Amino acid sequence: MNRIALVTGCSSGFGASTVAALLEAGWQVIATVRDPAHGDNTLAARYPGRLDYQVLDVTASAQRAALTRHLDQSYRNRLDALVLNAGYGLVGPLELLEESEIERLLATNLSGAIQLTRCLLPALRATHGRIVCISSAFGLIGFPLNTIYCASKFGLEGFAEALRYELAPHQVQVALLEPGRHRTRFGEHTVWPATREEGDYSRQMEGMRRLVARFRRRPAPAAEPVAAAIVSLCQSRRLPLRRRVGRDAQGIYYGKRLLPQFLWDKLLQRLTRRLFLDRDDSS
Repeated sequence: MNRIALVTGCSSGFGASTVAALLEAGWQVIATVRDPAHGDNTLAARYPGRLDYQVLDVTASAQRAALTRHLDQSYRNRLDALVLNAGYGLVGPLELLEESEIERLLATNLSGAIQLTRCLLPALRATHGRIVCISSAFGLIGFPLNTIYCASKFGLEGFAEALRYELAPHQVQVALLEPGRHRTRFGEHTVWPATREEGDYSRQMEGMRRLVARFRRRPAPAAEPVAAAIVSLCQSRRLPLRRRVGRDAQGIYYGKRLLPQFLWDKLLQRLTRRLFLDRDDSS
């Protein structure tokens, strides 16, 4: 029987690329999407019987329970790998964010992943499986106007690290993947504050919009190397705690690790001032 992987957030980006890469590597894949119309029918036709799209909003307990029942009934409660990819961005000053915006982001990026993992642990323990958590370069550094997104990724980092040691006696391995900027639809799904009254934050918000526009004009690496790294983690005999993909993620990691704290802080202060407050858009 093919190894079975469950991947969340598969409508686009890293999730969709990971599904294709796992199928190519011979896996049976349960791919979750919030909208069934977002499934890739061409992949399903190319790999008949090996791609199983399931509807899942990770924040909905009833849908998590239904997915757990489906795994039990259709796969005899067997799961070899869980890839926690579902998530999105939330940009804006903390003061301007609505309570509902904050709660929804944390429910999707962090608590939903935790609760789904809890539901699926019996199946993963039965196979001595793997859990791969998709973090971010913003799980390594705090970045202004991304406070809640950073909080969700820092939280995911702590969750995965603690769970790794908790599950070691059960031979279930846990790893974090920390990608930098890649060519996905992440920017399209990013949420901005509902309020239009930016007040004292108007200059920072102007800088953020300019920064986003600048990034969109610049080419970014394709998502496939990230998908390849996820497949490699799912198949490796021994998983590292963390793996980074992308020069920006590597640079952030080594800069923060090797520079003295005061120097790193000074560098980040200068960088963010330049990004957000410099009105020169010539680059």
